[in-house]
Amino acid sequence: MRLNQKNLHAEKNEIGLNVGSAPLKFGLNYVLRKAYKIGDNQYGASKEITYHISSQLTKSLQASGYYQYDL
Repeated sequence: MRLNQKNLHAEKNEIGLNVGSAPLKFGLNYVLRKAYKIGDNQYGASKEITYHISSQLTKSLQASGYYQYDL
């Protein structure tokens, strides 16, 4: 959770789930953001889901990938 520094209201909420062990791991994250402004740029509220997978190929080599889906 990310809080607004001025009024301590939630600006971003995130929940994640990771399963698996070193050879193969799967994960799922859900993010909810309120509308916000940075400088002159205004951004609307958003929701997204991210799926990710990773595999430990060798002791020093790992492969991973993810897909982000905006709701």
